[in-house]
Amino acid sequence: SEEEPELPHALLGQKLAEQYKERPEICNAIGAHHEETEMTSIIAPIVLVGDAISGARPVPAAKSSSPTSRGSKEWKTSPQPTPA
Repeated sequence: SEEEPELPHALLGQKLAEQYKERPEICNAIGAHHEETEMTSIIAPIVLVGDAISGARPVPAAKSSSPTSRGSKEWKTSPQPTPA
């Protein structure tokens, strides 16, 4: 929000969720996922652990975005069926 540009993203996200009338336990999980507010919901520690696991993943090396470059099989598509 423009009024609070220095607020950490977790607390900013919590405020936004509250503005959109999200359930209180979801709002708490958002605000507490970096332990910047007290965890009061059962899902808050689950979100915190998920965030930690996600942040600890190794980042893959950059790949070419060209679908014809070697090693970029993820860009190739399988043949699509022809409509009858």
